[in-house]
Amino acid sequence: MSSVKKSIQRLPLSTVVLIGLVILLARHLISEYVVVRAHVDPAYDLSDDRVLVGSADNVFFGKVLTQNGRKTLGGFLETQFSVAVVLNIKGSLAGEVTVSQMGGTTWYGGAYLVEGDKLIEPDKVYLLVTKFHSEKNWHKVTPVYGNLEVFGEQTLETLRVRFQRAYDGQVIPSPGR
Repeated sequence: MSSVKKSIQRLPLSTVVLIGLVILLARHLISEYVVVRAHVDPAYDLSDDRVLVGSADNVFFGKVLTQNGRKTLGGFLETQFSVAVVLNIKGSLAGEVTVSQMGGTTWYGGAYLVEGDKLIEPDKVYLLVTKFHSEKNWHKVTPVYGNLEVFGEQTLETLRVRFQRAYDGQVIPSPGR
C-alpha cells in the first residue's frame, strides 16, 4: 500500500470531511459565481413601460454610491445600496436613499438573482423603478425591468423621454393586465 493511502487511512473521518469541504469552498471562491436563478411571474405585464411606471411609487435616475449590506426577506436574499437621486420622473425623492434589490452574492461566492436580472453596481447610474417599503424604509427595485443602466448623457436623455411618456400615459395595473 502506498504511503499516501496509509496516511489517509490514519486520519479521522471528521478531518477527511473537513478537507473535502475546504476544497469545495476553495473551488467556489476561485471560480466565478455559482448562480441560482429565481423566476418571478408578476400578475401583470411589466415589459410595458406604462404598466411598469403605473406599478411604481418612484421612477428616478440615481447614482449607486455603495452597497450597504444584505438581508434575507421572505426566504430570498436582498441587497441594499445607498443611491444618490439625480432626477425624478415619478415621485419626489431627494438626496440619498436606500434601494433594495432582490438577489445578491453570498460569502462563499454564490449569486442569487432573479432570472433575467442583473445586480446594480456602485459608481454606475441607473433608471430605477421602485416601490417604497415603509417597514424597512427603503425603495425596492422592480425585478428585471426596474434597473436600466445609463451609458452617458445620450442614454439618460433617451430613457428620460421614454419614461416621461410612460408616466404621462401610465396604466395602474390590475391582475391579468
